[in-house]
Amino acid sequence: MIKLASVISVSLLLGACSLNVPGLTSATNIPLEIKGYHIGDSVTVCPGKEKIYEKEKVLICDAKIASIANETTKSSNLYFYDGKLAYIHIAINQQQGLTQHTVLSALTQKFGPPARGGVPRTHIWTNGKNLMALNEIKGTLLLAGENADKIQSSLSAQDSKDL
Repeated sequence: MIKLASVISVSLLLGACSLNVPGLTSATNIPLEIKGYHIGDSVTVCPGKEKIYEKEKVLICDAKIASIANETTKSSNLYFYDGKLAYIHIAINQQQGLTQHTVLSALTQKFGPPARGGVPRTHIWTNGKNLMALNEIKGTLLLAGENADKIQSSLSAQDSKDL
């Protein structure tokens, strides 16, 4: 079965950094987006992209994003739930080591100053029910909406059939 640790990481992140966390002052009025992809976009943004996984209400596509803030990427995936974009995961090449200064700087310029997460060197922006997180040590950029946890539940249900 498919193992998608990145979806697990967003579930943990959403749980640990819910919008009710005291001191989370990363809210921005600017809609969160990555390379023109917004949470809630229709599945029509995926045609022409490589499908990685499709079962029941979950569709995962390779976004083929080559760079973010002029840093090359290792991978970039779009996760759809019930026909709507629910989650984006980008793995950044860590040519700068365990730091993503250019990505952090570009995100801060576009969305304002982030909050720091409970994990060292994790920076968080929120807008309504959407959350963006840059984890400098892991070299990941995530954008998640309220249905991201439903993807994890669906994938876990599929994985449990393979026990």
